[in-house]
Amino acid sequence: MIKNNIKIIKNSFLLGIVYAIGMAVFDYVDSESFNIWKFLFNLTFFGISMGLVNRNKFKEQSK
Repeated sequence: MIKNNIKIIKNSFLLGIVYAIGMAVFDYVDSESFNIWKFLFNLTFFGISMGLVNRNKFKEQSK
């Protein structure tokens, strides 16, 4: 059970970072300045969302 929780947290964090970097690149292309609060919001919101979505997938794989 603990291994699954660690997998979910790692996966969520990595997906959140990739999404936040992608959004920061799009802002950079649109000539907007880097906003750390927007970056952190994207990271946490998308990371938590993906963690909730992928939780069932990891639980089914462990059975």
